[in-house]
Amino acid sequence: MEAEQTTRVVLVEFPSYRQAKACYADPAYEEAKQYAMKASKRELLIVEGDLA
Repeated sequence: MEAEQTTRVVLVEFPSYRQAKACYADPAYEEAKQYAMKASKRELLIVEGDLA
């Protein structure tokens, strides 16, 4: 509600907060992230909690 305007939101749920952090730290993601950062403006958040 207070973020800048965006046209798309993508939500990915991981089995645990630890696994989400591990995915972000994975060298394969680091390589892919370089392309993603050039392709679009984005904000990535890792939030701990239950979506249900």
